[in-house]
Amino acid sequence: MYFNLENNLSQSSDFEILFPEIKSTHLDNSHYDISLTAGERKTIPLIFTFDSATLYSPKVKITANPDSGKLIDFEKQIFARLMETDASTQAINPFGFYLLNGLYYLIYNQKEQKKWGYFRFNDQ
Repeated sequence: MYFNLENNLSQSSDFEILFPEIKSTHLDNSHYDISLTAGERKTIPLIFTFDSATLYSPKVKITANPDSGKLIDFEKQIFARLMETDASTQAINPFGFYLLNGLYYLIYNQKEQKKWGYFRFNDQ
């Protein structure tokens, strides 16, 4: 899995990225320090293991330290389905309702009053 980062500030900045500990998902590295020039993009590979099927949905804490010296703190909600053939799980998060069962999943999305759902077999 990868985390994409882009510096949308008008100057070079140092970024500190912290992924919180989540039960059943273990990141090899949960802390990253990255320097980006204005407009630069970078992809961070996330190496992890998980105990069973899970919906990985932490709020990542990011601190930007631009050349001007004024720190900017913010959070970014991320989301990934981590599926396993013989496990099931469910979750409710800001993106909707999720049911995972082996390689099948059911999603009901309620974002912005656009209520829709679908059932899918994960053949990837």
